[in-house]
Amino acid sequence: MRAGSVTEYNSSKQTSCNPSKSNDLAPSLEYMTQAFRAKSYWMFNIDIIQQRLSGLDYYLKSLDEKFTPEAKLPEAKPKDFSSVLTEATQVQSKVVESQKLPKGFDEYIHDVAKGASREYGIEIPTNLVKSIIKQESGFNPKATSKAGAEGLMQLMPNTAKEMGVFDSMNPFQNLKGGVRYFGKMLKNYSGNIQKALAAYNAGPQAVNKYGGIPPYKETQNYVESIMTDYLARENYKPVDMTA
Repeated sequence: MRAGSVTEYNSSKQTSCNPSKSNDLAPSLEYMTQAFRAKSYWMFNIDIIQQRLSGLDYYLKSLDEKFTPEAKLPEAKPKDFSSVLTEATQVQSKVVESQKLPKGFDEYIHDVAKGASREYGIEIPTNLVKSIIKQESGFNPKATSKAGAEGLMQLMPNTAKEMGVFDSMNPFQNLKGGVRYFGKMLKNYSGNIQKALAAYNAGPQAVNKYGGIPPYKETQNYVESIMTDYLARENYKPVDMTA
């Protein structure tokens, strides 16, 4: 080995074993360790924050889907004026009926209509009876007319006597007599409701004379009004009674 080589080797060996030289590297290693720990700490916390933000974002989106205006408030279907008016009229009629008639009278109307239907062998709808009462007296059991008609179904004295009614101001007697008389008219005209109504108002002689609804404005309006109310109670659409 050359002398110079030995010298260089000894010199390098002394340098590597010199404590002062190795201590110069210590601060940089400690700094790098601390920096790595700090970076790891913040990376860990940032990851947690991102996870929580993602969860919050998902929650907010679920709320948006759940409480959209379409889901909370479905679009209402518009109603035409005629249907609104019909509903309002029906509500008003029920209020008037309940105020002026005895308790439980609605069931009595049904029972009387069924009884008269059996008596004459022809169906007399309960709602039709109610429509007649509404037109005749407005559900007022004490109603009277200038012509002398009395009670719920405005019975004339001769008609009341024929139907076995002794007190026309008694709503139970008046109803039974009126429904029986209308049932008689309905049977005479083979179930034709309009002719039966015209006969109830103007008398069977007038209906027979003209072969149908007589050309009296009062009777024509009477039949049309009752039929319109009856069809509304049966939930039918309004019809043109002149067609």
